[in-house]
Amino acid sequence: MTKSIFLGGVVRRFPTLTFSFLEGGVGYGVMLLANLVGGWQKRPYDTMQKNLRPTNIDTERLRELIEQYGYGDLKAKGQEAIDALQLQELARRETESLDDYAGVGVSTKEELIDLFPKNFYFGCEADDPATARAFDSRMPGRLKALLGTDLAHWDVPDFAEAVPEAWEMVEDELITEQDFRDFTFTNPVQCHGQMNPDFFKGTIVEDAAKNPLNG
Repeated sequence: MTKSIFLGGVVRRFPTLTFSFLEGGVGYGVMLLANLVGGWQKRPYDTMQKNLRPTNIDTERLRELIEQYGYGDLKAKGQEAIDALQLQELARRETESLDDYAGVGVSTKEELIDLFPKNFYFGCEADDPATARAFDSRMPGRLKALLGTDLAHWDVPDFAEAVPEAWEMVEDELITEQDFRDFTFTNPVQCHGQMNPDFFKGTIVEDAAKNPLNG
C-alpha cells in the first residue's frame, strides 16, 4: 500500500495529507525506499525503451542462434518460432504503465529520496531494533519513525517499561538523543498536527507541540 500511494502520485496531488502505517515498523519502509531508488536507476522509461522493448530484438541474429544452438523442434520451426513471439503485439500491450515513476513526477534520484519521507510515518514497537535504520545516515534517506507501542497488548506487561525499552537504542548508540526525541515526540506531533493544527489544543503538550508544527 505504501508503494502504491507513493508511485500513484498521491503525495504529489495531496502534499499535506499524512499517512501513518502502523503494526509494521519502519524496517520495510527503509527497504522500500532503497528498492525505489534502485528501480529509478534501472527502470526509468527511457531505459525500459532502450533495453526491454520487445521489438528491439535482432530477429535475424536470433534466427542464426536458433539454427546454431536450438534443439530439433525449434530448429525445424525456424522463422515460425520467431513469428510466434508476436514482438509487435508485445510492444503495443500495456504501454500506459511502462513508466512506474510517472505519477511521482520526479526527475532525479535525490528528488525521489527527498519526497518519499515527507508524508509517511511509520509506527514502531519500543523493542523493534529495526527502528534505528530510520535514523541511519547510511540508508538512502531519513524516515519518520514514531513510537506506536500498543500498551494493552500481551507483549507489554508493564506500561512503564515501553519508553525505557525504546531508550535502549540510545544506550546502545544506535540512535542519538535527538533521534529519540524525533521518534517519541517530534514525529508523532507532526503526524497528528500537520492536517489538524488544533489536534493538541487543550492538552498538557499544547505549548510544546507548537514548535514542531511551526518547524
